[in-house]
Amino acid sequence: GAYRSDEVDENSLLHNKILALRDKSVTYSFQVIEVDFPLFDIDDVMATIKSIFLSVNEDDSRALAELCLKRTLGNPYFVLEFRKMLYHEGLVEYRNDASVWTWNLGNIEDTTMSTANVVVLLQDRMRRLSKYAQMYLRCAAYLGSTFRNTTLELVWKSHGMPMTVGDKPILPLLVGMAAKDSFIEESGSDQYRWVHDKVQEAALSLLGDVKVSPFEIGRTLYYSLEPSQLEQDLFAVVDLINSGNTEKSAEYAQANLQAAQKALELSAFQSASRYCFHGIDLLKTTNWSTDRQLKLNLYSVGAHSELVLGNIEKAERYMDEVFSRGDFTAMQTLPLTMTKVTAMTSTSTLRFNDAVDYCLMILKELDYKVTASRHLVPLETLYAVVKTIKMLKKVPMDFHKHIGVIIDPKKKGIVALTASLNYVAYRAGDSKLAILAACKIVDMTLKYGLSEY
Repeated sequence: GAYRSDEVDENSLLHNKILALRDKSVTYSFQVIEVDFPLFDIDDVMATIKSIFLSVNEDDSRALAELCLKRTLGNPYFVLEFRKMLYHEGLVEYRNDASVWTWNLGNIEDTTMSTANVVVLLQDRMRRLSKYAQMYLRCAAYLGSTFRNTTLELVWKSHGMPMTVGDKPILPLLVGMAAKDSFIEESGSDQYRWVHDKVQEAALSLLGDVKVSPFEIGRTLYYSLEPSQLEQDLFAVVDLINSGNTEKSAEYAQANLQAAQKALELSAFQSASRYCFHGIDLLKTTNWSTDRQLKLNLYSVGAHSELVLGNIEKAERYMDEVFSRGDFTAMQTLPLTMTKVTAMTSTSTLRFNDAVDYCLMILKELDYKVTASRHLVPLETLYAVVKTIKMLKKVPMDFHKHIGVIIDPKKKGIVALTASLNYVAYRAGDSKLAILAACKIVDMTLKYGLSEY
């Protein structure tokens, strides 16, 4: 992945993830390669200028390089765009008689005074394109950092744009134009990406007099794309739907849940949190009896995301909203229960004993008894250890080749909660209960199969 170091400080989630990855690379013996691309200094900009605009006078080249550095702050991509702008605006001139470039520095300084932002430079270049080319770039910009031409075609058609120019399809021509002008580049079969996020930002502001509704684009794609295509473009489509959406639709709330779950799988917790918030907001005028399971899933994913992000109070508000109802079974709220156990043992609370009692209570509600009483744990643990050793001695050597995987959701939930009990009991100082929980997990594994816990 790539990120801008000036936008990631020591308080950011990404910074902590990078530190954790470095630590794990030592523990698990894998290599983390970090490549730092620093900003251009005056010598770098000077070399870039001289590689194209060779001048007789070294001082002229340095003066132009200093102005370029001032306008771009040394961002390599911005430097290249600034250099292109000088050529396209005719601010540099090639002298055939001397085979050198010349320019008027004062004229360049005055002309570029309002273009300190590279987005302005890009917009000026884009506005010289045809109306159809600008519309293509604007529609593509709504689809995110990457997009597929088949998806863009749906958007193009929905705005009543022509599909041909003369007797030729228009979209392939516009794709070629955008790629040739270095606005986009191919990133896969029928897939393209912006060469820089500032290019996408500039494209969004094109043709301001043409009304384009991001929400309408999102809705068009949501109902037009095949399920497999929608899954690929899910984030872009849901982001468009959430932009200016005033329709309190359960269907759009479901789309936000799908996006949140996908973001969670990618460890994009900030995005998952945002999608859950939107989904919950879309359902805030409906009661729990109307979209019961959808609301439960949104609150469950939302609570987990907020907890990972360190927003413990918000996570607890989500959990309280569900648990205060009292009309869900222990099985229905199991994901939320797991989040609550984690919240109890977060660095700000460290309520390990409370977490132990809570795990035992929920396991009992799931009809699974770990211990008859906390006072009997030492005896029960001794019995469980002896029993487990006897069972393991009877296990054939090739047992691992035939062992299955737990499919039943309830059994998987019990194993997961027992694994949490094993951890919190150990952290609470009750090593015997931790061992008892471990024996229970072994017993369930031998009876029912493996689980991810």
